[in-house]
Amino acid sequence: MKQTIPAKAVLESILAAKMPVVRNFHLRAQTWDRTVWAAEGRAMLRDLRIKGVSVTAPNYSMASTIDVRLPSISHSHEGNPRQFELGANEWCPDCRLKWQATEHIERLIYAAFPDLTDTTTHEDRMTDYYNNRHVSIS
Repeated sequence: MKQTIPAKAVLESILAAKMPVVRNFHLRAQTWDRTVWAAEGRAMLRDLRIKGVSVTAPNYSMASTIDVRLPSISHSHEGNPRQFELGANEWCPDCRLKWQATEHIERLIYAAFPDLTDTTTHEDRMTDYYNNRHVSIS
């Protein structure tokens, strides 16, 4: 039976992870198969001892990313439901932790696979016009 890891522990393990070395500088250039990208991402997280994060390749039409899903923390925003109108320093501690973990895991993935952010060609700029990235994190 699989043991469930508490969401807060997963997010804290992400923040504790050190930057990986470049695992594959030309991952996207070698293959456009996003299942390979997802498998490489899962292997990197496994090597960093980060558990509880889902890395998948969506199979809908025109998909060009891999999806990274972090666990959600259920909480009450400490009585401030409009916190996102404030600066990040005013957020409740759980929301701040999730946001920091989201940013850190993005840095980890792009450090290990730098060409997932590469937009040097015209095609890259046109097909990924929204944010020039090939990883979607939620």
